[in-house]
Amino acid sequence: MHLTNHKEFGVLESELQVIFVSDSMIMHIQDVKSPKQAWDTLMKMYNTNTQARKMQFKQELHNLQKNKMNINDYSTKVQNLANVLASIGAPIDDVGYDLEWTWKRL
Repeated sequence: MHLTNHKEFGVLESELQVIFVSDSMIMHIQDVKSPKQAWDTLMKMYNTNTQARKMQFKQELHNLQKNKMNINDYSTKVQNLANVLASIGAPIDDVGYDLEWTWKRL
């Protein structure tokens, strides 16, 4: 899949978007017929992975207990989990967690 002349497709240079594909991704898209098919294939593959990660981190946050951690370590762990969830599109506000509930578990 190679676009040699973007002008023949009515695409302006300023509208071109470039993505870099690692060697490990190429095997998943080597037989597709268009850039859109490649994009859709990669999005489906990584979206599934992201959903699994969201579930994993939500569960980890839900199960987190202070136990023998000091308050600084515990709050850092909560904040790190919140940051990870936000970075993968599942901020705490959107997953139904209430930080006040988390703090009450201290």
